[in-house]
Amino acid sequence: MKKWLFLIFGCIIVLLITRWMVSRGASVEVEVFGVEVAEFISQVDAWGAITSRKIITLHAKSNGIIQKVPAPIQAGAKVSKGEFLGEVKTSEEETQTIQNELKRAETELEISKRKVALSKQLFELKAISENELMREKLNYESQKISVQELKEKLMPQKLSAPFSSVISEMRVKNGEIVKRDDPLFTFCDMEHLIAELDANEKDVARIHNGQEVLIMSEAFSEELNGRVERVSMIAKQGAGTPMGFGAPAFSVTVSIENPSSTVLRIGGHVLGRVITQRKQNAIGVPLEAVLYDGESNAYLFVYNSGKAKRREVKIGLSSNELVEIVDGLKPGEKVIISNNLYLKNNTSVILKEPSIPFYEGF
Repeated sequence: MKKWLFLIFGCIIVLLITRWMVSRGASVEVEVFGVEVAEFISQVDAWGAITSRKIITLHAKSNGIIQKVPAPIQAGAKVSKGEFLGEVKTSEEETQTIQNELKRAETELEISKRKVALSKQLFELKAISENELMREKLNYESQKISVQELKEKLMPQKLSAPFSSVISEMRVKNGEIVKRDDPLFTFCDMEHLIAELDANEKDVARIHNGQEVLIMSEAFSEELNGRVERVSMIAKQGAGTPMGFGAPAFSVTVSIENPSSTVLRIGGHVLGRVITQRKQNAIGVPLEAVLYDGESNAYLFVYNSGKAKRREVKIGLSSNELVEIVDGLKPGEKVIISNNLYLKNNTSVILKEPSIPFYEGF
């Protein structure tokens, strides 16, 4: 606590000393930015994660023991649709329970069969309606399905890949005991990946379907290209969002155009840079160069022969680092980007070395 108090106190002292020196005519050391005309790119940054368009998890249908899992099968392996991955042999206790259920179901099936035969006779005698006959037939068919399902449960559950994919998770091995509904394998389509981004309430209004997206991560060096394909109209709530503290975030789905060019992992964190607008022949300056007199009157300081000249400007597009100047600034001029809070019109300034050079583009 004391450390922060000393830091704040020190900053106040520096600010007061600087203002005092400026008031006495002392020169202020500044950095400048060289203005050029180039393409201006307006963008929105949103964090998110990689996922797949198609993810299926295979579950155990009964209590049992895993067996016959081929040795090469492991997480990360590519599998073809229908490829055999092992089986679940139903446990003895589960088998006994199913057999008891099967006996009851077969008895009910036989009773239902007799009811259908009787109903046919009654229908021919016009003693019951056609609807009553159909109801008995439907009940009989339902009983047949129940008996068939119970017979299948007595057989070992064959495990196979539901589609050509990559095994992203494998939770089984030979001899392992599993319970009904336990997840066994998870399969992912790694050829059709997407990024699910979270955009804040302020930025999401600028994001639309079809916009270009650059996808970046610390896990891979190259940038991936993508396109916005869906923007949610319903906000996600809660501290679990990147904004935190319950701030609303909106899901933005981005298709990845070249997923096979690098190693991507499901759930990996990425930064999506959504290109919301491109403008040719524009003038852009760093955000820190622009100051505001009130809520909307923008101005900056232009360096001119050792003096800071205040200039009213009109701003346009903005990005994470730059703001477009649509009126009030010309190519070749130098704008002051540091210590400008201490400046007034015609304040004497000296350039800090090295100054920021003219940019070739934004």
